[in-house]
Amino acid sequence: MKEKILLYGLGNFFSQYEKEINEKYDIAAFIDKQKTGEYSGKQIIHIDGEGHWDYKYIIVMLYDIQECLRVSRTLISMGVDCKKILLGHSLYGEFSECFESISVLSDGNILLARGGLHLKVRSKDEFNNVYEVLIASCYDYYLNNDKKDIVLDVGMNIGGASAFFISRKRTQKVFGYEPFEETFAAAKDNLKEYLSNPEKIEIFHYGISGENSEQLIGFNADMTCGQSTIESTREHAYERYEAMGLVDAENEKKEVVYVRKASEVFKPIMEEYSDCNIVLKLDCEGEEYGILENLYEERILNKFTFIMLEWHYKGKKELLSYLEQAGFSYWCGEESDHIGMIYAYQCRC
Repeated sequence: MKEKILLYGLGNFFSQYEKEINEKYDIAAFIDKQKTGEYSGKQIIHIDGEGHWDYKYIIVMLYDIQECLRVSRTLISMGVDCKKILLGHSLYGEFSECFESISVLSDGNILLARGGLHLKVRSKDEFNNVYEVLIASCYDYYLNNDKKDIVLDVGMNIGGASAFFISRKRTQKVFGYEPFEETFAAAKDNLKEYLSNPEKIEIFHYGISGENSEQLIGFNADMTCGQSTIESTREHAYERYEAMGLVDAENEKKEVVYVRKASEVFKPIMEEYSDCNIVLKLDCEGEEYGILENLYEERILNKFTFIMLEWHYKGKKELLSYLEQAGFSYWCGEESDHIGMIYAYQCRC
C-alpha cells in the first residue's frame, strides 16, 4: 500500500517529478499558497488546513532552499512533527544525489549528511556554503610530501570547512576563527563531537585581521557567510544579499566583534608545528587584504605551505603581489567581478 502524503508546492520542481511521486505515494491533497481548487482530482488546500487530513508525510516540493526552511518552520510552529516533513530535495534532483540525507530538525533547520559528516544549516546561504565545501570540493587539496597538515580556518563560519579538514587523514590539527556570536555557536554545535579532543581542533571566538581591534558592526543571521568585520565590505554584501531576496531587514542587529592581528596569532602555531605543513584557508569577507599585508610585512607569509583564499570586492591584484613577493605560485578562479578564489603554493614540498 502506498504511503499517504500531503504535497506542498505545485511548481516546476513538482512537475518534473510528478510521475515518480504518484508511483510511490498516495497524494491525499495538495498545499499551495497561490493556487486553489483542485489538481489532478485532488483538493488544493491552505497550509493551515493540513490538520484535517490523515497523512504520513508532508513532502515539500519547493526548489528554493530558503522557502523550504520557511515552510518547514511554519509547519512546526503549527504542531507538525519534524519527522513528518520531507523535503523534496532529499528524494529527487541534484541534491538528493549529492547528500546522503537531507532532513528537517525540530527547530526547522536542515541537517545535511555526507561522508560521515553531519552539518546543520539555518539558511540558503549556509546550505550553499556546505555545498561548496562538501560537494564542489573547493578545499580538497593535496600536498605531495609525508608531513602532517596544520590547517588555519579563518572565517570558520558554521564549521563546515573545519569538519571537512578534520575528516582528512593528513590533518593533524585545525585552528578555527569566527568573530560573530551566533555563527560561532553554530560552529561549536556542528563540531561538538570533535571539540572534546583539543589535540585535533581548537576554535576561537574572534576574527583574524591585519590589526587588533574591537568594534560594533551589523549582523544578520540570513547572511552569515557574507558577514564582515569591515563595515564597507559588510554594506556591499548586504546589498548583494538583498538583491537576491536572501535577507530580512527585521533580522538586523548590532554586535561587538573582536579581531586579532594575524602575525601575533599564527607565529606561535608555526613555531610549535614547524615540522608540519601550515595550510591557510581565508574566507573572511575583506579581511584577507590586511591579513596578507601583515603576514608579508612580518616576514612569515612565506612560511605557509599552501593558501586557499576567497577575495572580496577589491580584486586580486594586491593579494597576488604579496604572494609573488613571498615566493608563491598560484592559480585563480573568478566567480564574478567582486568575488574570486586564489590557490597559492610553495614549490618546496
